[in-house]
Amino acid sequence: MSYSPRISLLPPPGPSVLSIFSQPSSSESIVPSLFLDASAIRSAVFVDEQHCSAAEEIDADDPRSWHWVVFATSRERGGDSANAADLGGAETVAAATIRLVPVSVASPDGDDSVVTHIEGPSHHPTHMWDGHESYIKLGRLATLSAYRGLGLGRLLVNAALQWASENATTLRTIENPTSREEKREMGEEQHKGESKAENDGDGKGNGWNGLVLVHAQTVVESFYKRLGFVTDEGMGRWYEEDIEHLAMWRRLTLT
Repeated sequence: MSYSPRISLLPPPGPSVLSIFSQPSSSESIVPSLFLDASAIRSAVFVDEQHCSAAEEIDADDPRSWHWVVFATSRERGGDSANAADLGGAETVAAATIRLVPVSVASPDGDDSVVTHIEGPSHHPTHMWDGHESYIKLGRLATLSAYRGLGLGRLLVNAALQWASENATTLRTIENPTSREEKREMGEEQHKGESKAENDGDGKGNGWNGLVLVHAQTVVESFYKRLGFVTDEGMGRWYEEDIEHLAMWRRLTLT
């Protein structure tokens, strides 16, 4: 009897996830358990293995992002099977995770003041990004060492991209705090026209036309290429936590 690995999705969990650092003793009672699973995987990979800063691991994007966790079975440790569709067994383990940061927009001068920003690469337009178009960002892809080689990373990327392609309206309507404050100041009526343009997906405002960004460690560039991403050489290469990164894009067909 075949078994498909279980993938669970956590919608944006809100600011409670930041309590993992601010209130560690009470975080288990106020933070969604699925986020705790994702955080444990990320900590094992990025902090323990790659020696990234624990203080930077949970960031301001986590409360507003979608998070996926894939559960494999403990008997698969050590890569006994290379088939991610055959993970039968009694005990399941949170083995891999990814997050999707919602629509981000950059201003013409490179000041990404709207939602989030491109950390590290050049902000100027390239032949792949005009410096204005909205994009979503995949990141924090991590798989526990004992479960690598099973295709779980590919499974998660595909699951997140499929969800995004089917939920463009949801992604387009995510607002940023600055935009919300401006609405209150200018009045809802005056802002209606702007909101419609944002949600129509015209590449301006918070509209989104399927553009996806990843900041890939250079050692996994080929992994993302196999999944349809293309390296943006115009953004150069940079270091995050002493690890070389590059920018890659993919355009989704929205359904």
